Amino acid sequence: MENELKKLLSMPDPLQFNQHQCEWLLDHIGDPNAEIRDNLVYSLLARGFLTEGFTTAQRKAIATRTTQQAQLFTGLNNSDNDKVFTRTFTALLGAILLETDSSKPFLTDKQIQTWIDWALKYLQVETDWRGYVPVKRLGAWHSLPTAVICLQRQPLILR
Repeated sequence: MENELKKLLSMPDPLQFNQHQCEWLLDHIGDPNAEIRDNLVYSLLARGFLTEGFTTAQRKAIATRTTQQAQLFTGLNNSDNDKVFTRTFTALLGAILLETDSSKPFLTDKQIQTWIDWALKYLQVETDWRGYVPVKRLGAWHSLPTAVICLQRQPLILR
C-alpha cells in the first residue's frame, strides 16, 4: 500500500482515493518514520482535502473515524513518547477538516464543536513541547503551534 500511495504523490490534482488507501493513511497518521508521516500521509491527506480528491463520503468517513478515535489525546499519560506524532498530526488533520468544512460543509455541528473543544483542551493538557529530536531522527513536530492552527481554521461561532 505504501508504494501505491507514493505513486499518487506525483499524480496531478485532484487525486482519487479508495477506501483502503484512506484507512491506511489514517492508520499511519502518527507513524514514527518521518518519510511516511510527513511526506506521504500528511501530504496526501492535505491534498485529498484541499483539492477535493476525497469524495464527500470519504471526507465524512475520515472525519467520523478521526473524531471517534480521539487520537488527539493518545499517549498523554506518558510524556516524551513517540505518540506525540499521533497527537500532533491528528491536530493538523483537525485543522484541515475545519478549514475545508468552512468552504464546503461536511462535518456535523457536533463534530465542529468537538474539534474546537478538543483544541482548547489539548492546549491545556499537552506536556510534550519538544520540537525535534535529532538523536532519534524522527522529524519535527510542534504541538503548541499545531493546536493554535486548528483553532484558527474555524470561527468559534457555529453555523
